[in-house]
Amino acid sequence: MSVARLLSAEIIDCSLPFFAFGVFVLVFLAANNELSLWWSLGSLDVLAVFMNRHWNEGLLGLLLAWLGWVIANFIGVRFLSKTLGQHLMQLTTSRLSGNAPTLSQCTLRCVSSTLSLLFFGAGIFWVLVDEVPQTWHDLLADTQVVLQRRSVRGGTPDLESVQKTVRTAHVQLIAH
Repeated sequence: MSVARLLSAEIIDCSLPFFAFGVFVLVFLAANNELSLWWSLGSLDVLAVFMNRHWNEGLLGLLLAWLGWVIANFIGVRFLSKTLGQHLMQLTTSRLSGNAPTLSQCTLRCVSSTLSLLFFGAGIFWVLVDEVPQTWHDLLADTQVVLQRRSVRGGTPDLESVQKTVRTAHVQLIAH
């Protein structure tokens, strides 16, 4: 699996709470007839003015965006073994043994993903220096992100299934 694919999936996943917060700010400004603020200032200026004028609502919006992100990642990893970014990059999350993550691993992975972001994304960019490309939240939860296997039916077979088929055919040829 390429590190670039893993980093792309993480960047997609990490951008979701910021997008959600931006939508929250737009809806809040529209509800309070302050939408003209959005058009008169640049995006970052709007966020600064918004947080200055409505810091309670801003903190609530950030908290809701973060909570939504954690819950969405948890549901994705627990029931689909992948987040939205991993789905787009054709990756999947598994235990180190190759099985689907357990409930406790999903919980730990999703909550600790915040730690990966808190230090300016160092926990995510850890994949660049680690021998086995794992983020901090994968290391904490004993999980890994791997390339999604494609089904033989209706798609291109993955390398592992091709090798297995070749070995089986080779053994059958030797046996006859």
